[in-house]
Amino acid sequence: MSTLNESREAAGRLGISGDYMVLAGWANLLWLLYPIAFGLSDGSSTIGVTGGSIFFGVLDILLVPVVSFGFVVLGRKWDWARLHLAVSESRFDPHAPTLPGKQDVSPTGGDIPVV
Repeated sequence: MSTLNESREAAGRLGISGDYMVLAGWANLLWLLYPIAFGLSDGSSTIGVTGGSIFFGVLDILLVPVVSFGFVVLGRKWDWARLHLAVSESRFDPHAPTLPGKQDVSPTGGDIPVV
């Protein structure tokens, strides 16, 4: 699985491999349960429509909110500049010669505001 091998190596270079493995491992575990849920509900009608809906609902609740909450909690200690992500209201380019909000020269020669 690429999300547990190559991507882990990239996360290790950024110093977040432990956090990455927690989030990716949880997501991959739940992704593996989705085909099982389909096989038991729609595929073989073993658990019926209501049971299948509950199974998928529990998987959805365990996947989306738990991974999102984990991302927020674990992401508090990440160095966002090292990750080269600007996920704030005041986005910036660390390699830009000017400060955010100042005028910069575009590659085409015209003046554009830095957003």
